Amino acid sequence: AWIATLEEGSTARRKMEGVPKYGEIVIDANHITMLANAFDAALSRQNPAQQAWSKTLLGMLHDIHQESAIYLMVRRLRD
Repeated sequence: AWIATLEEGSTARRKMEGVPKYGEIVIDANHITMLANAFDAALSRQNPAQQAWSKTLLGMLHDIHQESAIYLMVRRLRD
């Protein structure tokens, strides 16, 4: 549901849809602007829990921007 708040057909949404599809994705310096813009724009469509997740991710993207050697591995929880 959180990913569905991103603009349909956008590069950011396709990137994030890799988590449920493939089980994991890597977010690095190449993805910062795209994802930051998409999640910032989606905040107004999100419920409070989704907004908290987005703000956490935006903080992590800021950290990657500050130190481009950092990357983020996002993995799906196993049921």
